[in-house]
Amino acid sequence: MIKAGSVGSNPNGATKKKAISSVALSRLLDDIGNAVFCLNTIIVGLDAVERGHKKPASLNISWDPGDEKTAARKSRKFILDAVIPRAAGSFKSYIAAVASLPRFAQLAQSWHGSNNKSGSDPSIAEKVADLAGIIFSGGGGEGDENYLTISTILLLHWRNRITHKSSASLNKDQLKILMDSSIEISGKYCGLDVKQLVDDFESQSPSLKDVSSLIAMTINLARRFDRHIYQCNCADDVRAWISHYELDSKIAKVRGETTPAKFEDSVRRMFQTYAPQLEEPFFEFLFDPSSV
Repeated sequence: MIKAGSVGSNPNGATKKKAISSVALSRLLDDIGNAVFCLNTIIVGLDAVERGHKKPASLNISWDPGDEKTAARKSRKFILDAVIPRAAGSFKSYIAAVASLPRFAQLAQSWHGSNNKSGSDPSIAEKVADLAGIIFSGGGGEGDENYLTISTILLLHWRNRITHKSSASLNKDQLKILMDSSIEISGKYCGLDVKQLVDDFESQSPSLKDVSSLIAMTINLARRFDRHIYQCNCADDVRAWISHYELDSKIAKVRGETTPAKFEDSVRRMFQTYAPQLEEPFFEFLFDPSSV
């Protein structure tokens, strides 16, 4: 139901600013940000181990590395291998949320194996390429969308190599885009050497710079996507986000547990907790006070 009254109003009559990012991007940034913080904290700790830090007596664990430098570098490789799937998984969740929007319904339908020639669902890397092709087809980008897309695909392939022993790799055209952008990438991402990055991918030897740079580029791609899709322009968009994040059951729970007079305030608190970006779109497009 379309809400009667002013757009974006709240119970106190004030007008709130519309969100400038989607709930999907917010969750992606929270998840990856936490992973990167933990990665950096562990790297700092491993640096201390490599320089001879001893196990505190208060730690009741078995730890006798013998060679602290070797142990620290082995552990460094382990944590880098662990962060890649975490970041890739977060981006995969972001893509699933974006693809749930009505404007991508035809594309999402084409991904079902029964609807395409291959008979199987495309990989997440293929889905990213498909979405990028649609989102950036109208222009309005910043000129780095192609290599950001390829870098994100590389991260996703790396995740598959770690978790599934996959042989997935960039194709010749994708590799060319990445190599042709090497100077710009180096300038924007702390001197990242694209050739070394690709070599490290092939040898399954991620460096801290590889991982940090790929995560940064993946986040930047999500930000580019989000500028095109974050704004809820109709009731169907809002319904899609609410359904994807299973907020409809939370709204129903609030309705069942509060009086009509308190329903709006309670629903607003629920959105502030779980998806603040959807609060005003919900009240703009879906809330009908006469039905409370």
